[in-house]
Amino acid sequence: MDPQDQLALLLRVNAVLHSTRTIEQIMADLIEEVISTLQAWRGFVVVRRGQEWEVMASHRMEPEVHPDWLYSRTVVRKVAESGEPVITSDAMADCRFHQVSSVTLQGIHSIMCAPLRWDGEVRGVVYADHSIRHAVFQQSHLEVLKAIADQASRALEMAALHQQLQHIHRQHPTPAATVDYLVQSLSDDGRPPVPAAEIPGTGLVIRLFGPFQVWVHGEKREHWSTRKNRDLLAYLASQFGQVVHEDRLVDLFWGQGGKSGLHSLHNSITQLRKSLGKEAVVRTFDGYKLAPEAWVDADQFARAFREGRRAAPEEALNLLSRAEALVEGDFLEGWQADWAEVARQRWSEELRQCRALLAENFARHGKHILAVEVWKRVLQCDNCCEEGYRGLFLAYRALGRQAEALRLYQSCVQAYAAELELEPPEEFERLAYF
Repeated sequence: MDPQDQLALLLRVNAVLHSTRTIEQIMADLIEEVISTLQAWRGFVVVRRGQEWEVMASHRMEPEVHPDWLYSRTVVRKVAESGEPVITSDAMADCRFHQVSSVTLQGIHSIMCAPLRWDGEVRGVVYADHSIRHAVFQQSHLEVLKAIADQASRALEMAALHQQLQHIHRQHPTPAATVDYLVQSLSDDGRPPVPAAEIPGTGLVIRLFGPFQVWVHGEKREHWSTRKNRDLLAYLASQFGQVVHEDRLVDLFWGQGGKSGLHSLHNSITQLRKSLGKEAVVRTFDGYKLAPEAWVDADQFARAFREGRRAAPEEALNLLSRAEALVEGDFLEGWQADWAEVARQRWSEELRQCRALLAENFARHGKHILAVEVWKRVLQCDNCCEEGYRGLFLAYRALGRQAEALRLYQSCVQAYAAELELEPPEEFERLAYF
């Protein structure tokens, strides 16, 4: 198959495997695609059940006729234990398998077998063989089988999660009960939940990540007497905890300066206090600041990130997850002011560092699926981030997701060429091919 045919095939297989939610149907679709695509005579999918292997889907297998040597357990065991695919053009002459009873009794010649992984472990094996013809399968067929198995692993992982959630929902039918159960169960098995941002229902609440939003005692403020008042409040929130000198505020928002600028500033402060509460903006000797009781998402993010960098591993996961959950978009999304753009770049770098540290912690705890999702968000901050690509490649390797690693490498090549006019580091190609 040429590369275009392979890509078309994998796109079709991906659509088929993700069109259903039941594990059984995904298994059946998987084996039918393997048989039709790779011209195999027989095939099956087995899944580990405790210490045993159970056939979940098959094609031209006859357990009622040959129950003892339905398939080559030796081949399946080899793939499951090593995590590596197997191919042979003549199993009866292959020193690895020629003494295996299932091979000799059934006269199997061509065999191809690949692992199915999810949650970072080999949970199943997809097997295809041909008992009539030699050399049916070539190395290119094995690459296709590995890619199909990779896509099937993702579909099976999502189907298993969907079935688990359905079961939980049947046991805990209300949304609140379901959430409580999930949080408790995640805490029980040692995996820290990714917490939602804890936003207070009283006082002054300001969100700077994403669209600018303000609440006062739970009531959203959407209308401002002037745009300058809104911009002044956003700037004071961005400097939360610091005093901003009057002259700085006048220079930013009233370029004329002098007494006229000071008068305009004082008017805006008065209007903000009327709208938000008289204690919302605090006057100091030489400037202004927001009341320390206010809640600002950027400040909460900075606190959690700072504490997460110093904390022990388990607590670090919780703090860094909390920090990352506070970010709902770019800093002051859509604002064109120079000061906002400078702050946006600084916060983007802070967020990238937070996400990278969080992903590293997930990987260190063996939570590679969560690491994948966070590394992807690292690359959203910087699509040429070496640390992000390296971490995501390693996470894909840990999960056995060959096809996604290859797609990531192609995206990396394009990003480096477009943004830097360079080729990516040589190690990335080695990490992508495994």
